[in-house]
Amino acid sequence: MAVLVLGAYVGRFARYGLSWRTEDWARFGEYVGGVFGVLAFAAVLITVELQRRQLRQLGEQATVDELHRICREIASNIDQALDIQFPQLHQITEQEITSKGLNRSLRGVLELMKDEQLTSKPDRARFQHHRISFQRSFDIARPEFDLLANCIQDSVLRGGSVIILAYYRDRYQEIVRRLLICGFPVKTAPFWLQNIPIDRHE
Repeated sequence: MAVLVLGAYVGRFARYGLSWRTEDWARFGEYVGGVFGVLAFAAVLITVELQRRQLRQLGEQATVDELHRICREIASNIDQALDIQFPQLHQITEQEITSKGLNRSLRGVLELMKDEQLTSKPDRARFQHHRISFQRSFDIARPEFDLLANCIQDSVLRGGSVIILAYYRDRYQEIVRRLLICGFPVKTAPFWLQNIPIDRHE
């Protein structure tokens, strides 16, 4: 831009060499000062706008990072609730849990029961036998599932990676699906079970 500005002046007013008159140099100084003053002002405005955008991006990124930290804490609370150990289980459940090396917890029983077991009357009755114990774990985990879903969605809306969404959905999708089948409602189930058909059995 400096070359263009100076070239324009030289091409128009200094075709015949350098002037020996101070008045010509004074006009040249006014010309350069006026043009570059405007350019400098425009550069300041552009810099301010770029800084404003950068600060906004940094603020959004800081918010996304904080949301990811909160997601990790909520997921930890969910895992602790699902892994609460139960002192007593149905005899058949106890044997199966022990033989497969699963936890004596809501997560362990959900992993133990296949879909056909969850829909058969004897096994559903066996599951109902533990329902009071399971209720404690579920009452802790249920609001955490809702908080985590809202936190993840907010993060994605603010520009966070959808990989985080896919990670947590993959982590808890099957658990939420089995909870619904067993009669434990999760408000944000549509978020967790997107594109996954659910068969509810009375």
